[in-house]
Amino acid sequence: RYEQAIASYDTALTLAPNYVYAHNNKGIALESLADLHSSLSQHTQALSRYEQAIASYDTALTLAPNDVYAHNNKGLALRNLGNLLKDLSYDDQALQCYQAALVSFNRALDIAPNNDNIRDLKEQMQELLSS
Repeated sequence: RYEQAIASYDTALTLAPNYVYAHNNKGIALESLADLHSSLSQHTQALSRYEQAIASYDTALTLAPNDVYAHNNKGLALRNLGNLLKDLSYDDQALQCYQAALVSFNRALDIAPNNDNIRDLKEQMQELLSS
């Protein structure tokens, strides 16, 4: 189903390349597929899908720099990519992902300062980085 969703978003983006929500939702589908690959120990596929998801969020943010959902989702994808890299003993790359995730969560909080969910994610990243 994730592959179908991704293909549908690709079709929508062919017709409307500046449609921010399609880029964001494509990123969500890619990230979900990456999570699935990771759970099945298909690490190469998972790494690729996380990177594609992050690229999709970056495109959404180029089109709508203040989209809180894209900043939040990018932070989540970076955190998940960092977790996978850490599991694979790529500690330096994992640290870079965690730091980038914190930047994304901070940016999301700049836009939506009262969002408790994002604040919790930021605090989790700070704890992870301080350990």
